[in-house]
Amino acid sequence: MTNPVTPNIGLNKIDRTSPSTTYFDLEKYIDQNADAVDRFAGESSDAIGALEKRLDTEERREVVLQPGLQIVNTERSAPFKLSGINGRTLVNLLGRLGRFPSLEHMAAYGNHSIALDATNKTGGDNALKVVANGKGNAGDETNLIRIGSHMYKDNTRYIIMADIKADTSMILHCELWGGIGSVKDIEVNTSWKSVVYRGIGDSRGLGVHFWNSSDNSATFYLSSLRIYEITEQDYMDTDDNLLRKFPYVDSVQPVRNPYAIRYGENLFPPFYQFTPSNTSSKFIPTAPYEVTLSNTGSGAGWRVYLPAISGQTYSLSYTSSNPEFAYINIQWIGMNGEKIGWTPKNQNGQTVKAPVNATRMEILVTQDSPTGGTFTFKNPMLTLGPNIKSFKPREDAMLAFQTDLYADPISDVETDEVYEMDGQYFKLSKWKNVELNGTQNWKHTATYPGRKLFICSGLKPWRIYTGRERAIKFDGTILKTLTEGGLWGVTEADALELSPDGNVYLSVSNKDSGWGDNYTPTVDEIRAYFMGWVMFNGDYINGSPDNPENNLYDGTGIKYWVRRTNVSTRYWMDSTNVCPTNIAPNWRPYQLVYPLEIQSVEPIVYEGGITFYKGINQVEVGTGIVIRENSKASLDNAKWWNLGNPVANPSSTSFKHVAKQILSVYINNVRDIRWKFSPTSSYGELAQLSPSFEFDLSAVYSVTYLMVERSPICAFEGSLTSNENTILQELIKSLTQSGTSLSVLLNKKADRDSPGWIEPTLLNGWVNYGSSYANARYYKDSNGRVHIEGLVKGGPSTLPAVLFRLPRGYIPSKTLTDIIHSSDGTTQSFGRLGIASNGDVIITAGYSGTTSWISLTGISYLAEQ
Repeated sequence: MTNPVTPNIGLNKIDRTSPSTTYFDLEKYIDQNADAVDRFAGESSDAIGALEKRLDTEERREVVLQPGLQIVNTERSAPFKLSGINGRTLVNLLGRLGRFPSLEHMAAYGNHSIALDATNKTGGDNALKVVANGKGNAGDETNLIRIGSHMYKDNTRYIIMADIKADTSMILHCELWGGIGSVKDIEVNTSWKSVVYRGIGDSRGLGVHFWNSSDNSATFYLSSLRIYEITEQDYMDTDDNLLRKFPYVDSVQPVRNPYAIRYGENLFPPFYQFTPSNTSSKFIPTAPYEVTLSNTGSGAGWRVYLPAISGQTYSLSYTSSNPEFAYINIQWIGMNGEKIGWTPKNQNGQTVKAPVNATRMEILVTQDSPTGGTFTFKNPMLTLGPNIKSFKPREDAMLAFQTDLYADPISDVETDEVYEMDGQYFKLSKWKNVELNGTQNWKHTATYPGRKLFICSGLKPWRIYTGRERAIKFDGTILKTLTEGGLWGVTEADALELSPDGNVYLSVSNKDSGWGDNYTPTVDEIRAYFMGWVMFNGDYINGSPDNPENNLYDGTGIKYWVRRTNVSTRYWMDSTNVCPTNIAPNWRPYQLVYPLEIQSVEPIVYEGGITFYKGINQVEVGTGIVIRENSKASLDNAKWWNLGNPVANPSSTSFKHVAKQILSVYINNVRDIRWKFSPTSSYGELAQLSPSFEFDLSAVYSVTYLMVERSPICAFEGSLTSNENTILQELIKSLTQSGTSLSVLLNKKADRDSPGWIEPTLLNGWVNYGSSYANARYYKDSNGRVHIEGLVKGGPSTLPAVLFRLPRGYIPSKTLTDIIHSSDGTTQSFGRLGIASNGDVIITAGYSGTTSWISLTGISYLAEQ
């Protein structure tokens, strides 16, 4: 008969119903029960200790989110706490030549010829198409091509990287002219191949050279060409690691606007974002995750592209009104756009593995009924792993920063850093990037044959003669930096020196500026050059800087100015005989990056935060995000509303940068998922809203997107909470910081609502009227509008004349004009004032020099830069 025991810890009980229970068993009822109690106490203590540790001790797990797409596994749902992001600088010694905007600075010799190809490329403006009618060789530049004219330093290590393909299998030779390379010949074929050549510099060389090293003739294509100076350690690294570490960039690029996105547990986007694979079907979303597809025959399809991780398992499920004909499946796509293959036609779901070389997936919503029809799809779900999951909407999480992070361009030391303190993010700046444009105080200081030397002061202090500063010309050329003084007489144009006297010295060729050796430009003419304008002698009909050849202004003739249609070419437009005071359209100013003498800390713009799901998370780390850029919607002829489409109608505008991918659209700061994202070859990706949706004309629209322009990518270093105590502490800290942040914002709003007036420095003889009248002054209100008022007099009689200059943050994006009120003491009249996109406030009409005053009161506009 079974002995009775207590239900929880199993203590023995006396069975009083049994006649055999005639004595008290000490071992059974005392010792065994005591042992049971002791075991229970020990187990309880262990459990309580574990719980106490989880509740009383903070525990974190270190996590490093690497560049690119990756999987992060977590034991529980947990927020990500950023520890830091370090900067990096890449210097492509070819500048922007490797995107092949033109054939300038390139040459072909012998049986090799070159042309631009806009179709066969992996990035940039074009690829370089090279036709080799026979085998190439290097002797006296007889059968080869040359790109650039950069001189490479003796015994310095370089890598030459490009995407290459050919019309037939061939051997392609590459070298720095006169350099010693460890790998010079690489086999290429009809598929794009990312290659790495290594070379040791020789200062006697000039440019980089390629030629066909096969016995047969061949045609090959170069795309995304770049050359980097590297360390000995990097020189010995594998090709795969180098290709990951050194992507293509234009000229000098920092880590620009880094971001980390944790994609939703459901990776499937709303149907609004799909675009047609053909035009024979109607695709009508009736809800974010419900759509009707209809047409009169088979083959209709709408698609969307998503990133994919090679070798990763994905599970797809959905509800179809007719699974026999209407289905969703996936096409895998490789790095260079090659189609790898489709997943099988399925009935409401499938579990598939991405091929090893897949980097993207095309999700197609389609039907193959021979007679067509109308079909509906509902609740699609795309998840990581082999398990089909119940439907939930996609919810991404993002942590993004709008800042540039630099470092030493060779060794990656002395990095700019992002860190978190009290719930806010800051940047520790060790480097400074400055646009060298018309706003600086430029002066002419010397003339040498074929070039002039200019001086600028007033920049933040730098470390002198480190050789680590980098300067970039308007066309992307990397300027030579001098590491000692007194060399300008023997240094060619396109050079820069940061001198111990606190000045920047910069040499400019006559060909670039348009000034002859015998002419000394004025301050305003120097400013015009740095804003993108070139002077020439206007005595000739249809004249330009190149017509007649080498048409410099040398002190005689008529002064004329003109701008480049593109900074990479010498095609000209907008000729004028008035010295320009505005920045030329499409102009890219000179830039200077240098190490600061004194580090600084500054707050940065950021958005969001990341919480990981329990289990598998897909995360992407990248750069080039633009956060909530305000965009004016434009209506096109088809009655669709457009954001970022410069050709929707005559008054429409593009985004500030070309968008590679739009991430989200906001209406009055609330996400609006109704917009479709449409890629274009000329203007990047656009956002479009169907005429079937109501459009709010009074709303403010903004867009978060990724730029086409590439920059180096860095890791996000941080940690995840590992127990309940850490989660609780983080929650308490977050609530406290949120309260602090809110109070700071309210204080800032109060400051903006009662702004202080700023009195500018008046130029060209203008002075305040004085007496009891307000001085010339301006302020910006909480809505971003600038207001100007005041009474001035004096100034030159020759117009236009600059009155004062506005700083960054108070400038319109385009030149504005306004009416001003003036008086000569007897007769009152009206004049005209202009506010240029470089910040100049200019009196353009209505002042004769005898006027006793001009009123600025009532001028108001929206500041956009």
